Amino acid sequence: MAAFIGPLLPPRIARARRIREGRLSAKQFNKALSDWSLTAIDDHVEQVTQWLAFTALSNIVKRTPADTGRARGGWHVTLGSPSSAATAAKDPSGGSTITTGHATIQQSKPFQVIWISNNVEYIRILEEGGFVPTDPGPSKTGGSASKAGRKARKGKTLVKGGFSVQAPKGMVGITLHELATSGIIK
Repeated sequence: MAAFIGPLLPPRIARARRIREGRLSAKQFNKALSDWSLTAIDDHVEQVTQWLAFTALSNIVKRTPADTGRARGGWHVTLGSPSSAATAAKDPSGGSTITTGHATIQQSKPFQVIWISNNVEYIRILEEGGFVPTDPGPSKTGGSASKAGRKARKGKTLVKGGFSVQAPKGMVGITLHELATSGIIK
């Protein structure tokens, strides 16, 4: 299952069953951005759009839970259309993903759509919750992590209430809310 953001909007995430408290919907964010762009000059639009895209990318990647780094490494930035690339890239720190995305963002032109997407099959669960079981408690063994050759997290609680404990409010929605309320878009 893929999650897309384009023009800083996540159409699939906007259709999330639960928009948690304190989050702005992608539709509301896009409306505010569109209204603002009608009064701005092209150079200003380019600068602000690039700043918004880079800030969104950085915050989303940093907020993405990291075990192996696959979810963080799965974020792609493209211009004009979303990425359909499914990658096995692992970037536990998120640094390489942010650097690569920033280079793409810098190539954008005024009013060009900048897409931030992630095609990792479990990204939607990380954003919206829905882990089953919802409260598995602390890991008793390394479980699948040990079998996969990763460092086991024995005794650590990774899921609570169906949400990742690393990102209980998701990554994308909360980032869009912060950007919309930052004052840059009025």
